[in-house]
Amino acid sequence: MGFKYHPKCKSQSIINLCFADDLFLFSHADMTSVKILNMMPFEEGKLPVRYLGVPLVSSRLLNRDCKLLMEMVRNRIFNWKSKFLSFAGRMQLISSVLVRCLLVNKQSLWVKWIHSYRLEDRSFWDVMVSPNASWSWGKLLHIRDFIKDHLIYKIGNGGNTSAWYDIWNDHGRLVNVLTRRNIIREGFNGNEMVCNIMHNGNFNWLATWLTEFPIPNNIDPPCLTNKDDDVLWKDLNGIVSEFSVYKVWETIRPRATCVPWFNVVWFKQCIPSHTFVVWLLMDTRLKTQDKLKDWERNPNNSLQCLMCNGQPDSHDHIFFECPFSAQLHMKFGQLAMMLDWYCSWKSTRDAFIPFAARNLYRMVVPKIVFAATVYFIW
Repeated sequence: MGFKYHPKCKSQSIINLCFADDLFLFSHADMTSVKILNMMPFEEGKLPVRYLGVPLVSSRLLNRDCKLLMEMVRNRIFNWKSKFLSFAGRMQLISSVLVRCLLVNKQSLWVKWIHSYRLEDRSFWDVMVSPNASWSWGKLLHIRDFIKDHLIYKIGNGGNTSAWYDIWNDHGRLVNVLTRRNIIREGFNGNEMVCNIMHNGNFNWLATWLTEFPIPNNIDPPCLTNKDDDVLWKDLNGIVSEFSVYKVWETIRPRATCVPWFNVVWFKQCIPSHTFVVWLLMDTRLKTQDKLKDWERNPNNSLQCLMCNGQPDSHDHIFFECPFSAQLHMKFGQLAMMLDWYCSWKSTRDAFIPFAARNLYRMVVPKIVFAATVYFIW
């Protein structure tokens, strides 16, 4: 029939994708290739149509076209745990997992496509960042410097581990010792795997390397097996273990000195939306009127507390000194048996700190009540 593949689909022989009861056919946009439609009982439709909220059009997709799909993705990955990470942290977490899929050559269509059209038989660590690269591919390449020292290879058959760019021995990457120029000059192409530089259980080192560079002499040849190579993860303490999303997150997440009121805000039974507001209160980062007064354009139009209209609100006023807030604290403080604690945000915080780490009913309920009160006042 003279069928022609859709661009960048020939290497994997992709002509269709099936999702449950949905079928996608891919072909070159010529009359010869699309004759396959005459062989199937499909009704002819017209563009644009939508799939998963994204319009299928013949022209290039714009940012607004993918907005709905991006919202769906955000809702899946922005769970309460991921909120501890910044946007950059979430990007690094996702990229780290995707990079690991590439390095172990995971059996998936995406990995095979990347190896065929992005890596083109080159090492992931050696590919240059093209100015025409897509945004997502560029992000994957830019994360290399951050994660390269955390990915450790466990040799199996040696077929998926780069001999020069991956860490598979105690001396690190060989490219840092031998340099890419020396590797290419001696007849290698830079894409050799560990199994390609071994013969009969020994390395095929060049005699000049053994005299010029001492490190190759000190590397013990791995025992090749029938198992695939595996990628492990080295944490900040230098401990190497099985790769997991949790361990990556623990490594890349931002860290700071633990504040003494940590257990007042974050505890097992907390409600995340309430906790977030309490955290801002404890750190005095809520946008109260005393902080916004410098933005006021009309100095004669002074800001006033919306609940009592007595003075500009502040962290102490809006939550503790305002008559309306005081009544709420009195009512709920009686129910939580902590009436005398609600004087100011500092006194409340200091009263909680000595007991906040205890997982007792008498301490958990007051923290939940306090957080809920602050949340709804705000």
